[in-house]
Amino acid sequence: MILHYLRYKQKKAKYSLFFKLSILLYILLLIKVAFLGIQITDEEGYKILLEYGLINNARFIQLIPFKTILDVLSTVETLSVTYIQIVGNIILLTPLSFILCYIKEFSARKTLLFTFFVSLFIESYQLIISLITKIPSHTFDIDDIILNIFGAVIVIVVSIFIKRNEKIKNFIDNFIYKDN
Repeated sequence: MILHYLRYKQKKAKYSLFFKLSILLYILLLIKVAFLGIQITDEEGYKILLEYGLINNARFIQLIPFKTILDVLSTVETLSVTYIQIVGNIILLTPLSFILCYIKEFSARKTLLFTFFVSLFIESYQLIISLITKIPSHTFDIDDIILNIFGAVIVIVVSIFIKRNEKIKNFIDNFIYKDN
């Protein structure tokens, strides 16, 4: 940020402390949700997990659009499963999309492309870790990418609304940018 401020000398390059802390918290939560939770075991441990039904020879890749979404909606035993699977994937990258769309003023197309590639990276990482550990703790799921993109579309629509409404725009600008 300091380099950005010195390079461009923009007033809006100074972000509020609360906004900076919010971004830091988001990044830490994104890392926890998307990248951590890796299970590692040896071959004997893997056999035990299979024997007790704790894992199965489940697929590591799910490429059929809307299959997971429909499966989750049709076999919901608790609300938390739906919340984590569907709503969680919708909101996972919405803060990133908001930063791109509202703060950095990316176009809708650039925001969607960047969100797509970040989502693809997360899913690919999860696939590689599952293949290495041989435990399907995460699955490469096309539905996760679809839900992440849907979240970005929601952000784009909300961002357009915010930019057109001066009161809301001023409120958010006061939250994001430090008043001198």
